[in-house]
Amino acid sequence: KSEILQGIDNPKKVEIEAVQVVGSDAFRGCYNLEDVLISNTQIVGENSFDECNKNMKVSLKNVMVIKKDAFNGCRNIETK
Repeated sequence: KSEILQGIDNPKKVEIEAVQVVGSDAFRGCYNLEDVLISNTQIVGENSFDECNKNMKVSLKNVMVIKKDAFNGCRNIETK
């Protein structure tokens, strides 16, 4: 389990490029997260962005697999 930023409120923007896996629970509970860009990534793990409650803009480019509940509990997700 990768819980790198679990519960940290600070990040407003996350850019992830050319990684194999965004780990399960990696950004869980990051309540201020507003802008997410994920590109050239194989897997977005389960609950990676669980409970990120802010209005989020999400861009996914060349993502192979999005696991179950990757964005569970997120409200008002806008794709860009």
